[in-house]
Amino acid sequence: MHSTKSTVWYISHSSDYFCLDLSIKTMSAYDWVTDILVVYTDDEKPSQMGELTKKYFPKVTEKWQSYGHGFDRSVAEGGFDEVKCRNEVIAWAREFGNEFLIQCDADEFFTPQLGEILDYMIRDNIQKVVSLSHYPFVSPCIYVWDTSCMRGVMHDPHIRVWRKTDEVWYHGTHKNRKNNTQDCSVNHNKGEMVFYEPNPCHIHLHDMIGSKVNPSRNSLDKFGIDYKVIDPSIMPQHYIEAFVARLKNEN
Repeated sequence: MHSTKSTVWYISHSSDYFCLDLSIKTMSAYDWVTDILVVYTDDEKPSQMGELTKKYFPKVTEKWQSYGHGFDRSVAEGGFDEVKCRNEVIAWAREFGNEFLIQCDADEFFTPQLGEILDYMIRDNIQKVVSLSHYPFVSPCIYVWDTSCMRGVMHDPHIRVWRKTDEVWYHGTHKNRKNNTQDCSVNHNKGEMVFYEPNPCHIHLHDMIGSKVNPSRNSLDKFGIDYKVIDPSIMPQHYIEAFVARLKNEN
């Protein structure tokens, strides 16, 4: 039993509802996840809003707030303001009062190892933000390894976890893009104080399930790209079933 309390927050569009449901099914089962905040960014209030709250009561809270639409145009022209959206959702997530905030996308989940990391940080008073290696899966036991994404021992690291008291905010980093809020990055008040976890903990399913699947982007023709195999027990059963259903629909 974990004594650690955390809030997992999602920014999502109703088109990602299928993946979002699977992710919340995973994350809500952890005793170290106390609350889950879902913020929909559709132009209009989603018809299914409230269903996840009922399904995973009492952990889930759903909100809706439009922040524009699309990265093909600037924020001034009505494009999606990712920076404003993420920063406002962080502020809302802090209001739950839990020790840790965890940012999760609809097509992702975290393994039980994250709960062990949070316990360790509490026990040893580790005052750092947490950067996790990013593991993109194409099947329940196969993930993509891209040497161009290596940063030391980390594979495509992302800061996804911090304490509620940390000053963590997003900012735009791509000034030359039409919408310079796309793929925004984290600023934090810890400086170089980062806890790095290279082991499979942050699981990304962009190319395994859902409407965004595009296996061709992971072509082995690219230098430095490889597939690696892992024990399939890392994958919750409902994801395996979703993967099999996707394959059946394609054939």
